[in-house]
Amino acid sequence: MLAEGSGKGEMLARKGNAKGSMARKINENIINNKLTFFKSSPSGELEGAVIMIKTEKLTKIFRTEEVETFALNEVSIHVKPGEFVAIMGPSGCGKSTLLNILGLLDDPDAGSFVFNGTEVAKFNERKRADLRKRNIGFVFQSFNLIDELTVFENVELPLIYTGIKAGERKKRV
Repeated sequence: MLAEGSGKGEMLARKGNAKGSMARKINENIINNKLTFFKSSPSGELEGAVIMIKTEKLTKIFRTEEVETFALNEVSIHVKPGEFVAIMGPSGCGKSTLLNILGLLDDPDAGSFVFNGTEVAKFNERKRADLRKRNIGFVFQSFNLIDELTVFENVELPLIYTGIKAGERKKRV
């Protein structure tokens, strides 16, 4: 799941057990440009685990006629299943841009992005949408929930669209 926070920092977490995550020792602090990544994982549980998210020299440039702005400048990060990662930095440093790329909502201009062993940086919109709907959930700062539905129903809705049977949906929600 990708969660977008306030301007003070944004969070990237994955599907997994969040129970006790606050007690986990922060085992890695990577500063990449102005972004800071704090990674937390249960001790010993992830040794030998496959890397779920791997970016190498990920770059995103926004261009106008007069200006080139590097939103991401060669950002590299590796995340294993079960890890919790906080992405923090000042306003405008690329947190939302990185989350949009990791969430398959946007393309990088350069670099590599491997998701669960598959290079996805050059996927077209159709391939990104298919991978996104089956593997990624979003929690936005403003929640974007449907008022008429319960929390359960809001969480269940995307699973209905993907054709998952009722019993499996109940288990996942």
